[in-house]
Amino acid sequence: YPLIARAHFTDVNGYPFSALTIVPLFVSNASLPGIVTARIQPLEIEHKAILNLVVLNKGVTDLDLNLRLVLPDDFLCERPECNMLFLAGEEKTIAFPVENLNGRPGSQHAVYGLVRCNYKGQDFTFIARDMATVLPTRTLFSQYLTFWLCGIGLFLTAFIVAQIRFKSRKATV
Repeated sequence: YPLIARAHFTDVNGYPFSALTIVPLFVSNASLPGIVTARIQPLEIEHKAILNLVVLNKGVTDLDLNLRLVLPDDFLCERPECNMLFLAGEEKTIAFPVENLNGRPGSQHAVYGLVRCNYKGQDFTFIARDMATVLPTRTLFSQYLTFWLCGIGLFLTAFIVAQIRFKSRKATV
């Protein structure tokens, strides 16, 4: 069973932060059967993004799997849980739309995917983990910085040439 631990704290400036971790708790067996593998594709998010959870049924029987995202408080997924049937040997990529609520640009957050199944009468949970990186917000100026700099350079060049021509005409009159 997964133990989910969340910590909430604030920095010196009073900005709230949270931390998230998951620890597997084994009740009877200390090992998981190698019937399912799960991984999260790396996530970079600005405002909204798609988190892809890749699940592979390596067993020889079909499995009904419960898939669940566990996200930090800075992110939101409207439907973080679903049930799916995986045929033997089948691999699927499940897309979860994720929204950045208040993750700071440049920060990284742990995101988890939990895959639960009942195999031979026992419940097992497989944990996938990756880091989500919050991208800096692009403004109109930073997105077109090269064009802005070229435009300003052309304007300054035209202005200087116009001033030189104006002064040279004034001197000849």
